Amino acid sequence: MRRGVPGERREKPDEGGGERRARRRMRERRRGRQGEGKGPGELRERAAHTVLGGFGPKKALIPFFSSSIPFLLPKKLHTRSRSASVTSHGPRQLDGVPCIPQSRTQGTRPGPGNHGAAAAQCTVLFEAIRPAPTAHLRMRFLSQRPAPKLGRQKLSHLRVFWHDIVSGRNPTAVPVAQAAVTNTSRTSFGMVVMIDDPLTEGPEMSTNLVGRAQGMYASASQEELGLMMAMNFAFTEGKYNGSTITILGRNTVFSKVREMPVIGGSGLFRFATGYCQARTHMLDLRTGDAVVEYNLFSKVPEMARLLPATSPHLPAIAFGATLLCFVAAGKPGGGGFLVSEGPAPKPRPQRLSHFHFYYHDIVFGRNPTAVKIVDAVSANATTDFGMVAMIDDPLTEGPEVSSKLVGRAQGMYSSTSQTESVLLMTANFVFLEGEYNGSAVTIMGRYRIPSTVREMPVVGGSGLFRFARGYSQASTIKYNAKTGNALVEYNLYPRGFLVSQRPAPKLRQQKLSHFRFFFHEIVSGRSPTAVPVVRAPPTNASTADFGMVVMIDNPLTAGPEVSSKLVGRAQGMYTSASQNEQALLMAMNLLFLEGKYNGSSVAILGRNNVFLDVREMPVVGGSGRFRFAGGYCQARSLSFDVRTGDAVVEYNLYVLHN
Repeated sequence: MRRGVPGERREKPDEGGGERRARRRMRERRRGRQGEGKGPGELRERAAHTVLGGFGPKKALIPFFSSSIPFLLPKKLHTRSRSASVTSHGPRQLDGVPCIPQSRTQGTRPGPGNHGAAAAQCTVLFEAIRPAPTAHLRMRFLSQRPAPKLGRQKLSHLRVFWHDIVSGRNPTAVPVAQAAVTNTSRTSFGMVVMIDDPLTEGPEMSTNLVGRAQGMYASASQEELGLMMAMNFAFTEGKYNGSTITILGRNTVFSKVREMPVIGGSGLFRFATGYCQARTHMLDLRTGDAVVEYNLFSKVPEMARLLPATSPHLPAIAFGATLLCFVAAGKPGGGGFLVSEGPAPKPRPQRLSHFHFYYHDIVFGRNPTAVKIVDAVSANATTDFGMVAMIDDPLTEGPEVSSKLVGRAQGMYSSTSQTESVLLMTANFVFLEGEYNGSAVTIMGRYRIPSTVREMPVVGGSGLFRFARGYSQASTIKYNAKTGNALVEYNLYPRGFLVSQRPAPKLRQQKLSHFRFFFHEIVSGRSPTAVPVVRAPPTNASTADFGMVVMIDNPLTAGPEVSSKLVGRAQGMYTSASQNEQALLMAMNLLFLEGKYNGSSVAILGRNNVFLDVREMPVVGGSGRFRFAGGYCQARSLSFDVRTGDAVVEYNLYVLHN
């Protein structure tokens, strides 16, 4: 205890003011935000109810709030219905629900493809918890909170056998497109194959069926048989029934072991990351049929309290539960294909690497490295909408193509916009130099050619880039309008565990954002936004249109009417990847065109079984404000016109981002 110093006058703080009064006001404000007079249990229940629109603990799922808020509110926006005045003084209340405004309120900003000032009606969970500076807004509903802690991760090991059947009356792997050079290429460069391959517990086809591999693979190398694999493992057995694992990577089929990244999942594999290893068990050189053993290693966080179950195949998960995915370690229960599961090993400190190289897109000459496999829908189209090209582009140390070769970009790009030159890039950057020789970084994102700098997310990797996340930035150095050849400078920033560069900067606390909008699939009329570009030979006889590829540039609007405010566009493609049901492989970027998210995008790659009530697909990355993003989306069909094929789908997008 400190005694007073002689001659020193110690002022006693005023009981009703000063620091104590400030602390008391702070406590009152906190209570006002959290729900005054509530106990800890009631607060948790109320928080879950507020965030999830009525999804309280131990309650069945009910619809979200019927009303929604403007996607991003411009200054001085006033809405009369269910309004609440928000200022910087006192707790924010909206129909009795605590509400905290955005820390900044911005007007709409002009941007590429922005068709007028648009504001979406969506429910948004995002941004900081601290109060906003003085602002006078009127809003219908706003709820925001930090992302829930994901908890400890669990590492699971699943083993399945993948049957690629290309012969016989009922093939499960069907070629749907090829380039002009495919037939003369020793690697069948440019060939695209759609798959609905069975996954079994054992190597024999007669063993227990545990799922299907649905998606596509494409020959993306001119020097070796290297495939770009984009597929979902849809499980149909036991507790995993209805859950999926999403894989996007490079498969050099004659290597003894091939590693590909797991970049997401749905159901019990929500927020999954990891990798898989493929080993050829049997290959029939006469028919081309193959059996491949897959070992999947996925890390999934143990969390379920604030996220609703979605798939009708899955039981509703109690919000009080602490595990989302798996039973206790050492008690496998999902079928014989579950080898082991247990706590994930503690990862080493992450490292942020920076790679700089030059990408050569050679479309003209004797040895092109980018070949067109699907022509544009219309010869007069200024954007080549619908065009698909396969690439095996060299990556060099310097801008000259003769400089040192450090890797290759293998994959495909497709033109996905009807109004500007925008590509969907899906590629593996395979390194051939030094300690990274054989390692690959997987990229999937939106590539807007007129932009000075284009950013795309790193969604996974293999080898030294296992579990990687990050982003890449591309800048065009030179473009030959006569030949179409291009030179692009790339700066690549993968964030992973094993690369030996400088420590990764600490990311800010993540936020869970919830966006709600409407996806308009327009296939009829003079200006369709969804156009079939490929049909497989058996497509017309298939009830599921197996093998069909559709390019999309679909509008995203605030309300279910196509005339409501435009808030973004869904650009990419989907393919019919099932022979027995209408299940699509969706590969698309959701581009936002409004407010502070203008120009930012979210990348989605997943399985969409269109006749299910709710379909869940993983968010595998993003750009701009969604850099390093993860999460999932839920799709619900609102209307479908059997005569025209047009559809309206409600999307609820949940994004974890910084």
